Amino acid sequence: MAPDHDSTLGQEEIAEWVGALADVIERHGRAGAQHLLTQLENIAARRGITAPYRANTPYINTIPVEDQPPYPGSLDLERRIKSI
Repeated sequence: MAPDHDSTLGQEEIAEWVGALADVIERHGRAGAQHLLTQLENIAARRGITAPYRANTPYINTIPVEDQPPYPGSLDLERRIKSI
């Protein structure tokens, strides 16, 4: 069994894994790739390995447009600043 640090995983082996994932996406689509990644994550978790923490999550606006307050600034000023 390999030591517990990423220096044992070479660029060639990483490229093979990336290629395998690309093949899964090509043959089975996004759903197939997502299923594979979920299975790998489950196996890793059972062995005490967790994925790196990701602070970014998809933004979903749950407020209907008609319930949103009017824009609180000057759109003209915002456009002028952005064009600088």
